[in-house]
Amino acid sequence: MFILELDIVARQRAGVHRILMKSLEKLQKIIESDPTEKKNIGSFTAIHTNPVVTHNLFHYLNKNLVDKKGYKSLALFEKELDKFFKKMFDNQDGATIVTSGSTESVLLAFHYAREKAREEKKITKPNILIPESAHYSLGRCARMIGLEVRTIPVNSEGQVDVEEVRREVDKNTILIVGVLVTTELGIVDDLVALDNIAKANNTEIHVDAAIGGFIIPYLETGLKYKFSQLTSMASMNISGHKFGLSLCGCGILMLRDKKITEKYTEEIAYLASGSKRMDNFMVTSSALGLFSMYANVFLYGVRGYKQFARKYMKTKKELLKKLTNLGIDCFPGNEFSPHVFMYVDDIEKLSELLETKGWVQHVYKAKGFKYPGIRVVIKKGQNKRLLTEFVDDVKLYVEKYRKVHRRAHVVQTPVVVVAATKIN
Repeated sequence: MFILELDIVARQRAGVHRILMKSLEKLQKIIESDPTEKKNIGSFTAIHTNPVVTHNLFHYLNKNLVDKKGYKSLALFEKELDKFFKKMFDNQDGATIVTSGSTESVLLAFHYAREKAREEKKITKPNILIPESAHYSLGRCARMIGLEVRTIPVNSEGQVDVEEVRREVDKNTILIVGVLVTTELGIVDDLVALDNIAKANNTEIHVDAAIGGFIIPYLETGLKYKFSQLTSMASMNISGHKFGLSLCGCGILMLRDKKITEKYTEEIAYLASGSKRMDNFMVTSSALGLFSMYANVFLYGVRGYKQFARKYMKTKKELLKKLTNLGIDCFPGNEFSPHVFMYVDDIEKLSELLETKGWVQHVYKAKGFKYPGIRVVIKKGQNKRLLTEFVDDVKLYVEKYRKVHRRAHVVQTPVVVVAATKIN
């Protein structure tokens, strides 16, 4: 009887094992059906793999960022990143907050601005001026905390219309938003003009540098973006997991006034690592973003990011030349943006062909631009593939559909400053 019972148990276990193996095989097939991230040309999310990050991935996999006080390495990473960003953006007397991404950074920046305006200026009906070209999350964050959003149209160069800003700003405006490289078309707003308007109206500006924060400082652009150059700039957000090359889930918020987090935040006493004043919003957030961001800054430093940025621009110039030679219309955006916007009459056909070749992208109509198109982002690890495999696949489209009807207004110069390029 005992042997029979053992046999039954063994059979049951074998059955469970077979079911488990089939489930794992099914799961693996689902995972392998995904296209490679190396052919995702529509996203800014980094695909670079830092070997140090890969080696230590599991060490930080389940560590909560908010508990960094309890882990010496995380506390060190945050301290060193604070020094790095303060130096890069000349914000020595300010504060640096590591967040889960630019959306959280934006929400916090708007929250702090609202609280400050309420206490210091007695503003009870605050409004915020946001360009129509800004990422959708800015308007969403503003509305979530009860701010009146005044959407400012763009001018013929794609920048926020500063004259409209002058007309819309009033005594209840707590922030004017400018963008350092827009998501859709790669435009850089006139931050100096916005800074002057803010000073004239006793208000402040916030700069969305989610994309440009790891591009513009590492190129010789002549653009003004530092806290010392824009004296009304209260805050800036940067995405670490874009051109900072960190894993997903890393953002940076820089504040000019470091005391603001002490005034408008609360303390949590029950955390495993001890009490903490919550200068960020998320109570649970992966430590992988912080760790991978620090690992990249530590290994590459300013010199490395300069090399990467120069290579993005070189690739962009070569890509624009190859695409325009094939008869593909391209809008280059600002000369320092890491992406291009390509558009043709039958753009959907081009998108469909690229999809069959495994390229992750889609057609959309950018705000302020007349034609729908496809955004092509140039990222570390994709440079060679874009100039060879991608261009070859676009060439197949040209050959298949024989002739691309180029419009009279096609951008002829491979790379131009956006201020010299009309977009509508």
